[in-house]
Amino acid sequence: MTKVCVYGVTDAREFGSPGQLRHGGAAVTAFPVGGLAALVSDAAEAEVEPTVENVWRYEQVLAGLMERHAVLPMRFGTVCEPDRLARVLEARRESLSATLDRVRGKVEIAIRLSDAPLAVRDPIARSPDAGRIGRPGTAYLMARMGDRHEGEAMGDRVRPAVREIRDRLNRLSVETVWDEPAEPRAPIKASCLIWRDSLSDFVQAVQALAAHHRDVTVSCTGPWAPYSFVGKSVADGDEG
Repeated sequence: MTKVCVYGVTDAREFGSPGQLRHGGAAVTAFPVGGLAALVSDAAEAEVEPTVENVWRYEQVLAGLMERHAVLPMRFGTVCEPDRLARVLEARRESLSATLDRVRGKVEIAIRLSDAPLAVRDPIARSPDAGRIGRPGTAYLMARMGDRHEGEAMGDRVRPAVREIRDRLNRLSVETVWDEPAEPRAPIKASCLIWRDSLSDFVQAVQALAAHHRDVTVSCTGPWAPYSFVGKSVADGDEG
């Protein structure tokens, strides 16, 4: 049985002409089951090796779909037999539909807080899809550094600033997932779910935080599909 590459799940039934969305030479099409549809391409034609180019194409496919539809992204390289995919979609229809409603109109932004300098000195350095949405913040990496004192643990020196940044990001976001570091000097990471329409305002707010708290390096990348807010992937889900 021919397997398919699965990029995500949506409740849209059509994505436009096949030529508008292609990955690895294979058209991305709808695989409808009930009120849901998986975004798939023929695994025999699509390259799924985790190269930088393939991963970027994968992100581009999801980004294109997200401009028009709510999408639950799957792990890169997810391959599934159509029969099993159909069973999983049907078994998890209610939970997937609820999660689609949860992320509809929203994107994920990745935040990294550190007291170590970033290699990028330009306050805003954009990735290859910069400007795709047509406004600031499509993809960005920014940092603002001040005077640093080597040898001190991040938590000891900048704890008040980090706490203020965290509180502010929590208020700016619909939801926030924080990844607490195991080591004192390890970066603190967060995934912020924000409304797509507020992306520019979010970027400006993070820039202001980075400029105000000179002892903390604040990096911010995105927007991405909401990986941190969708739970288990379809390919890993129970069939019920």
